[in-house]
Amino acid sequence: MQESKEGQLPKLSWKSKVAISILLVAVVGVVDIPQTVRIKAMIIKALPLHHETTISLIKNLCKAAHNTKDGASNCYYAHQSVSAEMKQHEAWKAKDKKAAAERAAAKKAEKAIEAELAARLPAPPLGLPTIVELAVKRLIVLQTSYDMKAISQTNYMEQLLSEVRHLRALSPRYREYIDNVTKVVTGIDPARLE
Repeated sequence: MQESKEGQLPKLSWKSKVAISILLVAVVGVVDIPQTVRIKAMIIKALPLHHETTISLIKNLCKAAHNTKDGASNCYYAHQSVSAEMKQHEAWKAKDKKAAAERAAAKKAEKAIEAELAARLPAPPLGLPTIVELAVKRLIVLQTSYDMKAISQTNYMEQLLSEVRHLRALSPRYREYIDNVTKVVTGIDPARLE
């Protein structure tokens, strides 16, 4: 244990916490008085265990308690608490699963839009600098973000104007290609952006 200031509880190291947890599990497993089912359930819930492990331990505790008359009624209260937690845990899992499915669907739609836009691009001229190729990809990502309603129209137009001006300044030789790509990807004539 670490030193603590006077009037404060000492902070426990992780080894101490593990030892206390093992001791509590041993007490819960060894003491077999039917009236202690609720207390055992509270102790199990207090342990730093995974949620499903906690539920499993309390279910096993209740199965053992049903062998006695008093244990069944005490188990009812412990089991009610765990049932509510189980429902909440299942709701969280369902919500997480739904959110993951939505993210996957959005990512798939984003990739489809990007692929469709990339397929419509005009052929790049020979010697096109890598920086221009990367900027074209940024234009596609910007358009995809706008199509998926991830950014506002104002923000989209500001970024688009900035990107086109930056591209034109970097590679004035490829202005016609940059304008064609911008028109194909966004549907907006770059001359209107000026």
